[in-house]
This record gives sequence, C-alpha cells and structure tokens, in this order.
Amino acid sequence: MKAQNITEIINLLSDDSQSLVSAFLKAQIFAKRIGNEGLYNWVIQELNGYDTGAVLPMYRYAKCTNFAILKQRGNFLPEQTLPFQSFSEVVREILLKYRVFSSIRALEEIIVTDPKGSVVQPHSADFCQMLTEDLRQQGRTFGVHSLRTNIQVFEFTEVLMNIRSKLLELMLELEEDFPNIDAEMETRVIDKQAVNQTINYYMNKIKITTTGDGNTINTGDNSTVTNNAVITKGNKEELKKFLNEKGVSDEDVAQLVEIIDDEVSLTTPTKFGPQVGGWIQMMMGKVVSGVWEIGIGAAGSVLAQGILKYYGLA
Repeated sequence: MKAQNITEIINLLSDDSQSLVSAFLKAQIFAKRIGNEGLYNWVIQELNGYDTGAVLPMYRYAKCTNFAILKQRGNFLPEQTLPFQSFSEVVREILLKYRVFSSIRALEEIIVTDPKGSVVQPHSADFCQMLTEDLRQQGRTFGVHSLRTNIQVFEFTEVLMNIRSKLLELMLELEEDFPNIDAEMETRVIDKQAVNQTINYYMNKIKITTTGDGNTINTGDNSTVTNNAVITKGNKEELKKFLNEKGVSDEDVAQLVEIIDDEVSLTTPTKFGPQVGGWIQMMMGKVVSGVWEIGIGAAGSVLAQGILKYYGLA
C-alpha cells in the first residue's frame, strides 16, 4: 500500500480551495505509520472535534459578543450587551472568548453555508443562574434572565486558517529536514526515532499542542518541560506546590482547591467539570494578558496534568 507522503499533504494544504479533511486524513495515516502519538492525537482531535471541557489550543478561541436580558427587582430590562465589568475576573475570562470545539468538517460547512453570517449560541438556565450568583457575590442588584452569544462566521475562517497553517508549517519543516522522507516511507527504510524527535520539536515550536500523560509541552521558548508532576491522588498540598512552582498565584490556587473536590465524578482524562473547566479558561486568559508568565503552549498542559494527577486519572 502506498504511503501517505509529505508532498501530497503539502499540496493539499497549500491549496486553500481544498477541504482540510483530506489533508488531515492523510496526516492521520502518516502519524500512525511513523508512530508519533502526539501528532496522531492532535490530528484526531481536529478531525473529530474536541470534547466539551477539554483544554483547547489557543488558536481555537474566537471573539464573540454576548447579549443578555437582565432582571432587576422583578422587572426585565431590554436586551443589551452583557456588562462584563460587573462580574468577577473568573467569569469575565469565561465569557470573553468563545471556545471552538467543532471538527474541521463542521467548521467548513458553517463557512460554506453562510460566510458573512453569524452563529448564535443560546445558554442554559443553569448557566444564567450561575452568572446571577456571581453578580450577587459582587454586590450587584440585577441578574441574568437569558443569554446568547454571537460569533461572526469569519472567526471560524480564522480558526481554520490557523489549523491549516500549523500543519503546513510542520510538513514543510519535515520536508526540509528529511528531503528523502517520501521515498524512505515507501521503502520502509527510515529512521523513525529521528523523524519523531524532529516532529516533537517542531510541534512545540509551532505551538501545536495536545494534552495527556507523557506529552512534551512548550514553555514559551525552545526548551521543554515533561510530565513530571509528583501529586498523590487527593493530595491538595502536593497540587498546590506543583502549581505554585509553575507560577500560579496563591490566590488562583486557592480558588481551584475550593472547587476541585466538587467535580470528581464529572471528570475524565479528556473532560473536566464546569467549575474546574471555567477555572482553567480563566487561567488561559491570564496567559494571554500576561498576568501568568508562562508560554501559551505550556499552560494548558501544566494545568491538565496537575488536575488529572490529583484526580488519579494520569
């Protein structure tokens, strides 16, 4: 059987009229045959979509606008943009960016259907109640009756462009470092270890990230950090120490510790509960704003590995 070669993948990716699905399916086969679990997992997540609650790569966050009907003293106010400054910092970070979990196929279909339109995401009554509780804690006298999030379709176009660019850059780097890789894959005379080391290096450099036990994660420069968290299941002191060593503030760690035991039953190796997921998104916002000084590629994996080890899932 013919190997899925780098040249074919590059040709598909360099033609923006071609669906990303074809290129990623070929990349899936390539990753499996070369034996690179990190690349394979990333490709699968892009093809199938990310689980709700997963720690997303930063290129899968989209700008959005939130519209709410507020309720004050029994009266409903006309729909308006959500007053972000009235909420706590944790909630603001959740609301400011829309998390794009959809598969690349689903995103392509949205863009083809209505390229100049927008997507409306209504929110549940439970979510509105959570926002209302947060407002009360901030001393506000109004609550959120209903909420919808609007995302312009061109934001999804931007997400797909970033995905295409990252895989294309990786393939071009491989082609440059291993000019005979296609022929070597065909004849099965290839140094897989050398190729995989190169793939891992460029995945970090390009900030292609996956989460999970044993992954190598980006620290913001060209160095790496491995999954070396020493956290016993249920040991809060070890979790605190690990997060503090990674630059997470005492205040932020305290917020996590307060909620983490509430969601043990809701957590899997690929999905966190809503409170813990919200805390993670808040921390990712601090990375973007520069409040938490850590590389974007590293942040999600640092938080995920610490929490999963605390839960005994990694």
